[in-house]
Amino acid sequence: MIYLDHAAATPLLPAVRIAMEPYLSDQFFNPSALYLPAIRVREAYENARQELAMALGAKSAEITLTAGATESIHLAFQPFKNVIISDMEHPAVRAAAAARPNSRIVRRGYITEAIKPDTELISVALADSIFGSIAPIAKIAAAVKTERANRKKSGNNTPIYLHTDASQAPNLINLNVARLGIDLMTISASKIGGPKQVGLLYAKAGVELTPLISGGGQENGLRSGTENVAGVIGFATALKHAQGHAHANQKHYNKLTDEFYKHFHRDFNLLDEYCILATRTGKTLANFITIIAPGIDAERLVYLLETKGVYVATGSACSAKNHEENPTLKAYGYRPEWIFGYLRITLGSTNTLDQMQPAAEAILDAIRTESKRIPADTLKFIQQETKRLAIV
Repeated sequence: MIYLDHAAATPLLPAVRIAMEPYLSDQFFNPSALYLPAIRVREAYENARQELAMALGAKSAEITLTAGATESIHLAFQPFKNVIISDMEHPAVRAAAAARPNSRIVRRGYITEAIKPDTELISVALADSIFGSIAPIAKIAAAVKTERANRKKSGNNTPIYLHTDASQAPNLINLNVARLGIDLMTISASKIGGPKQVGLLYAKAGVELTPLISGGGQENGLRSGTENVAGVIGFATALKHAQGHAHANQKHYNKLTDEFYKHFHRDFNLLDEYCILATRTGKTLANFITIIAPGIDAERLVYLLETKGVYVATGSACSAKNHEENPTLKAYGYRPEWIFGYLRITLGSTNTLDQMQPAAEAILDAIRTESKRIPADTLKFIQQETKRLAIV
């Protein structure tokens, strides 16, 4: 098996499994109970929160633990009415924004120009889940800071905050919150070798949140429900590992993607030059490879590749499941035949240099097989459009 969909899910790291195991068996106690074994479990849980905070350069009190990135995103959006999101956002961010009374979707490059006097929240993914393109978060944060200062001078008391969904970034980008300049940040454990259904929301001191779930008052009243002790401890182990190896991961994935491109480009001319390959740039996560095969149904490619033991995605797993046109690709002006021919390859801990040649060859072979289904006149049009659009 060659697994190339690490942006959707990652296998549990061995160290994470070891860290979690006691709290899945002997140390099963409810951390809200008053007897000594439960108090010790509470201490372990709070130590994990502290470790998560330290990995981000934050304070423990600024970390709210949730059941994943989607919940964290909705918790971040809950208090606000006037929000702006970029056109590169995950469906969870789009859904959270759509639930607000006044929300706007803006091309990422025009986010700062879109700020209005009543804007309360801006959300921009640190690295999007489609191309892995890295946003200029520090630049956007500086614009938010300037807007905040200008409002103070003019007597406008409307708060303005910057949220970033950093779910795809921990393995490759330093997430120090002060360096990024953000006010709120979402992270998912399942993208970095941690357990599924565990996430966090960083909220800078002073940002007032509104709970989504009420009940026993856990997580300072922001997220009621018995704590997922094993999951949070696994999350802390995974995030420390991700941040500690970010630089090494960058070098490793660059080698893997170089190897993939070498073999992909070698036979590229056999595809009659109609296949668009989205190349890497310095502003893209090193583990993302994007291929667009115009006129071909990417779902058919996924199924064909599965028979060869190669597993890839057609984009965000959430959009793919619902058979939706990817809104990010649509925002870039791609025609439907381009959008539905989109493949997302994301590398991770299971991948080796030796896998890149067979993976590239399998994908090329699958595209070559499916391209025979394209009518001649359609193929001619695709070739013309490819030259017009050039490379993403």
